[in-house]
Parts: sequence; structure tokens; C-alpha cells
Amino acid sequence: GWSNWSVLGLLVLTIFETPLWCRSTDDSYWDFVRPVDRCAANVRFEATKSEVLVSKLPFLPYGYCLIIEYALLGIILARVLMAAKLQTFFRGVNLTYRSNLAMVIDYAMILLGFCDAFYFSFFPSAKIRVAPFIRFGLAVTVPWVNDVVRSFVQVSKSIVTIGVFLLGTVVIFAWVAAMIFDDLGEKDEYGMNVNQGFENFGNSLYTMFVTMTTAILPDVMIPSYEHNRIFLFFWMPFYLLAVCIFTQVILATVYSQYGDQVTERVKQGHKNRLSGIRLAFDTLRTPDKLTKHGKQEDVVRFDQFVALVQMLRNFSGYSLIDEQYLRVCFEALDDDKSESLNAQEFVDMCAVLQTKFYVTKRDSWVREQLEGSACGGLFERAMSNGAEGPDFGCCPPAWAESKFSGSLFDKMMNVILGMNVVWMVVQSVYDLNDIPEPSWFFTIDMIFSFGYTLEVAMKLCWWSFEEYWVSNDNRFDFVTTMVLAGAGIAVLCFNVSRDFLRLLNLLRLVRLLKALNNIPAYEETVATICRMITTCGDVLVMNMLMIYLWSAWGLQLF
Repeated sequence: GWSNWSVLGLLVLTIFETPLWCRSTDDSYWDFVRPVDRCAANVRFEATKSEVLVSKLPFLPYGYCLIIEYALLGIILARVLMAAKLQTFFRGVNLTYRSNLAMVIDYAMILLGFCDAFYFSFFPSAKIRVAPFIRFGLAVTVPWVNDVVRSFVQVSKSIVTIGVFLLGTVVIFAWVAAMIFDDLGEKDEYGMNVNQGFENFGNSLYTMFVTMTTAILPDVMIPSYEHNRIFLFFWMPFYLLAVCIFTQVILATVYSQYGDQVTERVKQGHKNRLSGIRLAFDTLRTPDKLTKHGKQEDVVRFDQFVALVQMLRNFSGYSLIDEQYLRVCFEALDDDKSESLNAQEFVDMCAVLQTKFYVTKRDSWVREQLEGSACGGLFERAMSNGAEGPDFGCCPPAWAESKFSGSLFDKMMNVILGMNVVWMVVQSVYDLNDIPEPSWFFTIDMIFSFGYTLEVAMKLCWWSFEEYWVSNDNRFDFVTTMVLAGAGIAVLCFNVSRDFLRLLNLLRLVRLLKALNNIPAYEETVATICRMITTCGDVLVMNMLMIYLWSAWGLQLF
């Protein structure tokens, strides 16, 4: 919710804050100053603007940063106070919403955050701040991030043994390399020292560690190997042990352990969900058992369930199913039409509540007016592929076949899209080879810019706008088509550069990739990549947090 977004806001705020080494007591609290100018004026030594290396991102004035920081910390404090209040309710039923240790840590970090911001308000030139580390800690308190950190700790424990072996291999080979290369002062035929990177044990240890990461392979091996081929018997054992065996075993162990952690987390989540639903059922059930399916069972009546849904609307992050459709779903699960649900039916109904339903009018006004006429028949033959079964509109469920995909109009638009791609290739050939373009190239560009409006118009004449807008593909097509048409109008009426229109036409390439989903092999590949990205999301977040933490340490220390 808002608390999680506030934590993200604090992390992002770090990027736009003036670095500690750029701050001075003479800086204004409210004036925007170019980063180069501010840092060049506040460094401890004489420096020109060209010698100050900062990003091109703007630095917010101190005053604005403090206002944002106080506001975001206040939102997070409100979440902590709400969690404390919920904890009292959970204790009333012998449950725990959040552990006491977690609550103490939350209060401690919020207190430190406010104290740090308060101190910085009066001493803006302070060279040390704990705010970045507090923000990291607040990010870790986010439940799903906390789960990732716990998984990371568990995985780290599993690779300790193999990590020790890898570290020992690096240290031993670094010591041997220092002993061998220390006294070799010769240069190879390229003028490089044979013992480059192995002048002493410290340099040797660093070189072998970087070699283990393969970052400097095979460059690090060339001087010694060129000097004497026998050094191959030093490098190959290290390469096989450190790179091919120990590093790969660590990767395999991390993958296996992380997979087990994710699986266990999912299982525990399902177990907790089922336990919560059972507890809710026991709370809502009627005092007396009713007969369902020929036996006496505890049940929940419809009016009680509606009251539950109404209560959940105050806490749900998304809109729950409307009450008029809730009745339909309830009756579908109520097999014996007894106006009540037993325990299993209640579990199924709770699963329905977590489903996002879209109820829209399928047909457009034009389609309704043309229905039954000759024009309507032609329209239907163009927009329908003739597949049997009900027409579920532009976004049929996975188990139903689309009535539009593969229709005559759909094939025609795919052909036009292909022609557009070929045309863009032809234009790129002219552009890359500096060949003057004929004047009629502009006409073709304009045809493609306005041509896709036909697709949008045809679909909106076939489906209602609500039905059309349900599809993310249709939303993308609508936005890109309006952008291209607007750019075409701007070129014609306001003398905008034609290159601008050509660049916008690149948006159609994305649609080509979308159209390739009709190819099963391509669709499977894209689905696999999407699953990989989804699965790696937690790992990427962990990497970003580690980069953030180390960057904060580096800024404080150096």
C-alpha cells in the first residue's frame, strides 16, 4: 500500500539528494543549483567544473528533500501504528499479526529516521548520515522483501562449505603465484612484465580473485604463458578448480536452495490462507447445522457472506466482485440451492473473491444497428473467423477460441503491418547509406501513419469501447495509433520534422512482436522469458538493495 510506496520513495529520494561531499553551510535550502556548480564550489580542494564528476540528474534543494522525507516517514509511521493496533485485535484471538521484535525494530528505525532528519535540518553540511541505512532497513521490513532476505540468508548458509573451499583455492594459488613470479623481472616481447599482478602476495591475491571471476581471462595468463609454456600447468588446475568446479557448484547450490525456499514459501502461504479461511468459516457459520448433500454440516448463509464481503471492501487493495454478480457466483457454488455454503464451498467462494471480473457490454452501437442487414452480414464475415461456439468478445478466456483472431480483417491488418516493417527496412537502407529519398517517401509515411486508424475504427464499430479497452493489446494499439495520427497532423499542419514521424513509426515494431504471438514456438519462448523474469524478480530486488547498501557505505566512507 502507501507505506510500501513511501519506502520506495525514500530509496529513490537518495538518488536526488545532494551527496555529502557536495554540501556546505552556505548552500540555500530552497534554490535549485546545477549539480556541477554546487559540487565544484564545495569540494575541499581547488577543482574546475570539468574535474567534478557527477551525474546529470538534478539535486533537490535541502528544504524540499526534508519535506519529502518527513512526509514519507510520517506515512510509514502511520502504517506502524496501524500494525500495532491490529496486533491488539489479533491477540484477542490468540494470534500474532506481527512479532514484538519486528514492532520494536519498526519503532526504532522510524525514531532514528526522524532524529537523523531533524539533525540534518540544522546541520545540512554534516558529513555522516544514517538515513540511507534506515531506508534500507525499512525496505527489508516490507513483508515480501523480508521473505527474500530470509531466503538469501538461508542460501548463504548452504554455500559456506563450498565457499571456504573456493576461498582456500584462491589463497593457496595466490601464495604459490607470488612465490613463483615474485623474482621474475623479465619483460615479454610486448614489453609487459612477466610478473604483472604478482609483485607481492597482496597483488597476487587480488589478481587470482579477479581471475576466478573470469573478468581478466585470458589476458592475465598471456605474459607468463608467453614467457614459458610450462606455466600452463599452473593456470589450468586453478581454472578447473576455481572456475569450472567450485564456482559452478556454488551457482548450482544457490539455485537449488533458492528453489526449495520459494517452494516452501508458497506452500506455507497456501497453508496460512486455508487456515485463515477455516477460521473465518468457523466465525461466520450458523449456530445450528443444516442438511446439505444428505448430511448435517456447518454452513454459512448468503446474507452472512455478503456482510463479510462488504467488510472486506474496506481493506481490499482492489475492488471486489459486485454484489449483483456475487449472487450469481454464490448460486453456482450452492449445488443443492439451500442458500448456504459448507466448508469446502466456502473455500471455493473465497477463491472466487480473489478473481478480477470485467463485465462490459460486448457489441457497439454500430454493430447493433447493422445486425440482420446485408451490411451487417458483410461486417460479420470481415470481423469473425467463423469458429464455432459462443462469442466472448475481444478477450476470450484461455479455454475458449477467439472469434476475431484469424478473421479476414485481422489477416489484412497483419499484412499491412508486415508491409510497414518492410517499408521501414527500405527507409533505413536509404538513411544508413545517405541516399537521397524520393519525394513520394513522405506520402508512404503518411499513409502508414493514418492507415492504422482504420483498424481502431473497425474494432470500435464491432465492440463497445468498454469491451475494446479491456485488452492491453487494444490499449497499446489505440495509444500508438493516436500518437502516429497526431504526429502526421503535426507534420502536415505545423511543419514538424519528418524524422520525428519516422521515429514514431518504430512503435509499430512492438506491435509486430505482439503479432508473432500467433506462432506457437514464439509464444512459448516469450512465455518462458516472462516466467523467468517473474521468478527472478525477487533476486533482482535483492541485488538492487545490495547495490544501494554498498553505494551508501562507499559514499559515507570515501
